[in-house]
Amino acid sequence: MKLDFFTNFLRNLSIWIFQADAMRSAGLIASIAACAAMTGVPLAYGQTTNAVATDTASAVTTPSKKEIRSQNRALAKNVRKALTKVKGLDSSGISILAKGGVVTLAGSTQDEKDIGLAEDAAKGVTGVTSVQNRLTVHEVGH
Repeated sequence: MKLDFFTNFLRNLSIWIFQADAMRSAGLIASIAACAAMTGVPLAYGQTTNAVATDTASAVTTPSKKEIRSQNRALAKNVRKALTKVKGLDSSGISILAKGGVVTLAGSTQDEKDIGLAEDAAKGVTGVTSVQNRLTVHEVGH
């Protein structure tokens, strides 16, 4: 009797989930598919557990914080390399912060034209989506 209740519950729950697009969740669908596979209950609308498993396997995984930090450091390093390749630009006073493709340039340069050179070089790096330029001209004597 308990198995019949569980079987009906699973069948009704799977029908409800497949009808509600806004309620789709890869983890929940995978859980239902796993439960259905264990009990031998077919899913609604002729779906098979393989179709659900394929659907959840194609879901994009979110990178970990460690991976994100590593990607940000690599992007900042690539921007630094691009700045050092610009002839006539002294990038020693420029700090670079990268976060999710957004690069922030901060610090000071010797000349007004260096601000534009640094921004253009940063924009040319693969993976940079935008540049926030907070560079200033270093005043002599300060």
